[in-house]
Amino acid sequence: MLQRGNVCVLPDTTTDHRPVLAEVNIKGRSPSRPVTIRRRNFKAIKRHALENALEQWKWDDIYDIKEVDAVLDFIVAGITMSLDKVAPVKAITVRKNTNLYLSKATLRLIDQRNRALGRREYKVLRNQAAAGVRKDKLLSNLNAIKKANGDSKALWNLANRAMGKTKATPLPLSLTINGIDTCDDKGAADALNSFYIKKVNDLRASIVLSTPSSDICVRTDRSCNWASPRGIVLDFSFASAAKIRRVVSSISNTEAMGVDGLPASVFKLGIEVLASPISHLINCSLANGKVPVILKTGIVIPVHKGKGKNPKDPASYRPVSLLPVLSKILEKVVKADMEYHMGKISALPNSQFGFRAGRSTTTAIGTAHSKWIKAVQEGKVVGILAFDLSSAFDTVDCDLLLEKIKDLGVTRRVGDWFGSYLNGGKQCVNWNGTRSDFVDVKYGVRQGSILGPLLFLILMAGLPVEMGVGENIVCYADDVSVWTAGRDVDVVETNLNLLAAKFVEFAARNGLSLNHTKTQLLLAGGRDSKERRKRVEVKVGPSTVSPSSELELLGAKFDSTLSLNLNVDIMARAARVRANMVVRLAKHIPRGPYLHQLAKGIVLGKLGYAVSAVTPVRFGGSNPTGPLAAAQVALNDVARTLTGSLRREHIPVRDLLKSAGLPSINTMAVRSAAMEAWKAFWSRDGEEGGRNPLGLMLFEKKNGKETRSDAAGIADTLVCAARTAWNKSPQLRQARTWRAARDAAIALAEGVAL
Repeated sequence: MLQRGNVCVLPDTTTDHRPVLAEVNIKGRSPSRPVTIRRRNFKAIKRHALENALEQWKWDDIYDIKEVDAVLDFIVAGITMSLDKVAPVKAITVRKNTNLYLSKATLRLIDQRNRALGRREYKVLRNQAAAGVRKDKLLSNLNAIKKANGDSKALWNLANRAMGKTKATPLPLSLTINGIDTCDDKGAADALNSFYIKKVNDLRASIVLSTPSSDICVRTDRSCNWASPRGIVLDFSFASAAKIRRVVSSISNTEAMGVDGLPASVFKLGIEVLASPISHLINCSLANGKVPVILKTGIVIPVHKGKGKNPKDPASYRPVSLLPVLSKILEKVVKADMEYHMGKISALPNSQFGFRAGRSTTTAIGTAHSKWIKAVQEGKVVGILAFDLSSAFDTVDCDLLLEKIKDLGVTRRVGDWFGSYLNGGKQCVNWNGTRSDFVDVKYGVRQGSILGPLLFLILMAGLPVEMGVGENIVCYADDVSVWTAGRDVDVVETNLNLLAAKFVEFAARNGLSLNHTKTQLLLAGGRDSKERRKRVEVKVGPSTVSPSSELELLGAKFDSTLSLNLNVDIMARAARVRANMVVRLAKHIPRGPYLHQLAKGIVLGKLGYAVSAVTPVRFGGSNPTGPLAAAQVALNDVARTLTGSLRREHIPVRDLLKSAGLPSINTMAVRSAAMEAWKAFWSRDGEEGGRNPLGLMLFEKKNGKETRSDAAGIADTLVCAARTAWNKSPQLRQARTWRAARDAAIALAEGVAL
């Protein structure tokens, strides 16, 4: 047995009782070992000091350098020299797992409390330390709210942290790979990096390319391409210093750093000096058709997925890649040229809604739902398939993507530049501050890049034509939903099997791994019996999919009735959860602008998501009923928490929401519907410069303001709500700018029911 201590009876005593002496070996918590890190204090940099330091570098010499790698090295050296003067690298000793938000004064009070000898002294120091902790925690929360800048995800994390509901999961000292634990941080970093690379290689190896169906258009030359270049050829435009200033101003001011160790704040503060040198770097890269390796190298930060995932399992970590800021600047310049060229040749299909200006998940959900309802009203059976792609952005075949880029019509140097950009990438993993070795990245569009999403859209652009579905498809990047409508279930089942076969073939041919088991199938409308519907089977690769009771599209849920009830129920539950959270948050953050910002981010961020597409929009004077009324009551409770009012005061709801600065759910829905109508009217990114799919359903003519009469009959859909908003607001119809349209939408919403 393990010896845990010694016990003995003392022989001498002053009473009839024998004293017992026990020595127990208690293993206390070992103090965390201090760690010495070397870093710069970027927050302490002043603009004028950085500019003065940068001006001391011989920037005129850069214009004699034409090799892009040498230009990059020159810029990095100049910035590094300047930083050594204004923010030199210093050794800082820190302890892991410490409360970083506590001030030095509070930490001293805690230390004095722990050393107190008398009860009275202890109680005084305990109370002082507790007050200091509360004050520091409050200040930390307020600073975090400022940094969040309205981002709902960041505000949610802050809310949970403020109430002690979650703790950041520290990275363990080791990972378990094939049953064997890694020995240190370096081993864990290398193992996780290999895991990420192997995962993509395994997905690629699982792709089986079958014999193409005769109904599928397989591109063999430019004549079978999905977008004709029309004789228009893309060449890069010159990147002036003024353009670089605009690009840098649009980059988020984060503290994240790539392999060059330079955060965005340095470029923003020093842009007046750096604009011309950076423009020379960009122009050298574009002219030579070459991207420096350092700008294609990412640092992967593993983020634990939570939800009870095993922290020693590498699959429990989501990779977040950090690229150099100069890479983002270069990609933003190229992206602007690429988007302009693609707009001129209508390169993207009208059914693609992801990462496109003027389009959103609201537009995508509302368009699909409206088309489903219209088909059902015509007495047809609607069959909907929603496909799931595994790590779609990571498995892209770069050589195939490059050919698709060239098919858009580009000059040789543009083709050479994209060839350099897509190939030769590297990545490492940062684990507890220790980096793995760099490894080559063979597949995928670079994670965390600016160009990545646009390039993925190019890869997917041929899908609607190859599947032959016309407008019966909605794509949001890698989220694909297709449908078919027929007179009965037999016809729909046949068509769905053909569509599934075509999508499987398209995915395999384009290097995309289809997760067959996660494919969703929903049947709606028609008069076929339930027994017949249950027998429907759609073959998706090696799997067979049967109809389910509901289908999820970009976060919205629909059942076989295609009603909005499921989404309203979800909204009601989410509203109550958030209302209760705001009540608890008010105990940690005082009432005022910061609590209001936090509450607005976590409440309206959820309730306002695609609100005009997933909830009934009411323009009359009727009040909400059922779950929608419950959701509004929860929002009213949030307003009471923010204003400090009580229910027994019987403040009118409209006045209550106004004093809290919160819109009602219906107000948000009306504003959203109005803005969607305005964007649809002015959209010109559809086929042949026409309107987007929502605009085609809303308006009679290509450039006309008259709405389609049949749009009014598709009740409880975005199309119907957008039509009503457009016809009710002359101010909206006359708006020529986004701001004017927003003002018109706000004015329209002020006159509707809560």
